Amino acid sequence: MPKLLLDLTAAKGLNSGFFPSADPSAGMPWKDGRNAWFKELGVEKILGRVKQFSTIAGGPKAITQAFVEGEKRIYYEDGANIYYWNGVDQTAIDSLSPGGTYWLEPFGNFLLVTDGITQPRIWRNTGAFVPIGVGQFSRAKILKKLGEHVIAYSTDVYPAGMHWSDTSNPEQWDPAPEDSRANFLPFRDLDSEVMAVANLGATHAVYSREAMQIVQFIGGDEVFGRPTQGLQGVGAVGTRSVVSLDRFNFGIGKGGVYQTDGTSVVYVDRPAVDSFLQESVDWSKGEEVVGYHDERLKMVVWSLPLAAGGTVNLGIDAARNLGSADKQITFIGDSFSAAAERVVFDNPIIGMPDGVYFASVPGTKMPDIVLASHLYSPDPAFYTLWDFLLVGGTIPVGEVRFGFTDTPTMASLEWTPWLPLTPRVPIPFRESIYIAMELQVLEDIRITSLKLYGETAGPVL
Repeated sequence: MPKLLLDLTAAKGLNSGFFPSADPSAGMPWKDGRNAWFKELGVEKILGRVKQFSTIAGGPKAITQAFVEGEKRIYYEDGANIYYWNGVDQTAIDSLSPGGTYWLEPFGNFLLVTDGITQPRIWRNTGAFVPIGVGQFSRAKILKKLGEHVIAYSTDVYPAGMHWSDTSNPEQWDPAPEDSRANFLPFRDLDSEVMAVANLGATHAVYSREAMQIVQFIGGDEVFGRPTQGLQGVGAVGTRSVVSLDRFNFGIGKGGVYQTDGTSVVYVDRPAVDSFLQESVDWSKGEEVVGYHDERLKMVVWSLPLAAGGTVNLGIDAARNLGSADKQITFIGDSFSAAAERVVFDNPIIGMPDGVYFASVPGTKMPDIVLASHLYSPDPAFYTLWDFLLVGGTIPVGEVRFGFTDTPTMASLEWTPWLPLTPRVPIPFRESIYIAMELQVLEDIRITSLKLYGETAGPVL
């Protein structure tokens, strides 16, 4: 009589996320997959993407958004040219240097841009772009607003430092006039140039390669406070590698995935994905690391360049408090080159190789979902005769296959052909010590339980 050998529900690890860094026989359910949304009561397919318009030169390297004179706009880079889209038309407004590190920053009705190579510029919503900061610096990596000022970080004058504009005047950067509130400040104790800047509550978190400091507006004659003594060992690999979420920042780099409130930090990639990140990601391409917060998915999502070529999109649960050790990991296809969280529009905005898309659109789903398990054995001291799999939930047309092995390695698995995925799936007759399964579905699916039945066979001699 077959016995229940594996009972996966939401309370027993069904929705625990992927663990590509775990040992195959360590007891974690899922090894790998794609587009799996691990929710409170089960697993379903991630929300889909909807294309808004095409681009010419490939994936945009910078995207932002603004509400200008009653019009919602997406500003984006395409082939070193700057455009905006108002829901109907795409309008070219300027060009930058090819091969630059692009940053676009709205400031009221204005748009500030930099390519990290030439003089930063401003567009006043009409006419041509005009240079800013002339005589103070000739290039900047990052432009960000804070209060009534624009701050230029990582300039040619102060790679580890900042310049800021006059109050409400992003074209005036000269501190010499008596009534000017513009100024500059070098950061004497950073280990490298400024690599990234992210909002952290009402402050800026400024990241070098291995440290973070806080810049805050204080008003008065000083305008901005001297950066506080920050955190060591928490850095950035590129301008878009740190994501802001309320009073937290989420960053990713050689040390793993971390979450910080500016005073403390916790790494949240262990044990699920830490080894995978170190072994698989090409951290020398840090400027290709792009992250954003997806409010609907309650995830921070990064696109990461792989050492073997291509990219992988990592999503990590951002709904729990600082220090939570049970954050789910998932992988989401396909790659994106720029992103912006939901602000002006109703959805996050991502730049993909063929155009600009809204992400996580309600009523849509990603093209497929793939779930690949680790190894399972009820008792490695005995062989098991596997019988059938019961799948609970909403089960559409899909496929499942089973792998068998007597050694605790994924490479030794012998796989069955793909079988139709139904609520009850008979397993081809086979005895083994370990079993694995893989599911792939094109339609929408909601899995609430997986129950594996079989019976004990002979002992392992």
